[in-house]
Amino acid sequence: MKKLALPLMGAIALVAAAAPAAANIVVVNDTVEAHAVDYIAFNYTGGAISLFTIGDWFGPSLPLLDPMIRLFADDGSPFGALTGALLGTADDDIGLNPVLNFGSLAAGDYILAVGSFNLTEAEARSGGADRPFIDADYIATLSGSGHITLNAGPVSPAVPEPATWAMLVGGFALAGLAMRRSATRVAFS
Repeated sequence: MKKLALPLMGAIALVAAAAPAAANIVVVNDTVEAHAVDYIAFNYTGGAISLFTIGDWFGPSLPLLDPMIRLFADDGSPFGALTGALLGTADDDIGLNPVLNFGSLAAGDYILAVGSFNLTEAEARSGGADRPFIDADYIATLSGSGHITLNAGPVSPAVPEPATWAMLVGGFALAGLAMRRSATRVAFS
């Protein structure tokens, strides 16, 4: 059995080493809300990359007609207040579908702003836009020679709501009351 296992493992390793590196592809189905911009935050290990967006004709809302995209370097600024460098803009490259191609994009964190046609840089940075007038669905495809990982984007610290604090304090009060009532009393005679 060992005699068969070694050549088989060697053949598998040879095929794996000879196989060309496949492009990493990430597909995002999402919605641009009315008068807003949607953001896709991602990390890229570097290399050639193509960013493509199209209206989703099978989503729960109407498709985003004539989408426009802008790519920003992610400098940690929150969505709706982007301050990172604008790296590229695409609108109507293929019919009604924008495509951004980079022969070599450096490794790092990026934010893709997705909006409707005539999306200005100021709108992409602020998160508010004149269009679309209704919620609209889209599909974004990120395809690159490097590894693509979607990020949650800038995260603001969690702050409990007042109702959560009230439930927490009430729970401690009830637990304390239950402990006080169940305490055994010792009598000395």
